[in-house]
Amino acid sequence: MKEITQFQCDICGTNYQTETKCLECEAFHVAVDSVLRYKYNAKNMGPESKYPHIVVVKMADGKELVFKR
Repeated sequence: MKEITQFQCDICGTNYQTETKCLECEAFHVAVDSVLRYKYNAKNMGPESKYPHIVVVKMADGKELVFKR
């Protein structure tokens, strides 16, 4: 029987055979720093209106990203 060791990125969940590759993957990801703003639809737009349909976040590297559903 062989013991198999894998390393899993804590951020995206990808498995790697070497710790070095896994650490490179973890260092590659950029964390969300803060939520800058968000926008909701009016209540009468349906049951999903209780959640924002646009969210703008600032990343740790300063980039701003817009997420829409």
